[in-house]
Amino acid sequence: GAAPALKAALPAAGWVAFASASAVRHTVAALGAADLLRGKRLAAVGAATAGALAEHELPVDLVADEATGGGLAEALLARVGCAARPA
Repeated sequence: GAAPALKAALPAAGWVAFASASAVRHTVAALGAADLLRGKRLAAVGAATAGALAEHELPVDLVADEATGGGLAEALLARVGCAARPA
């Protein structure tokens, strides 16, 4: 049921972060192909998740040093920074 929303959100996404290898498989299945992820910057929580992206021939731009959600967030913040929200 999430596929239409996911497909609608992807064009505006600069980065797509994956928190597990299972998330990679489910996302590719929901999209119907990995092609919609090509051209996006992809982040993986760890080596297994990066491996799942590689299985779909998707290049990984960032792999967290610490394979946790917090580690992925820190790695993304270090790479892209954080835009301040207007008050």
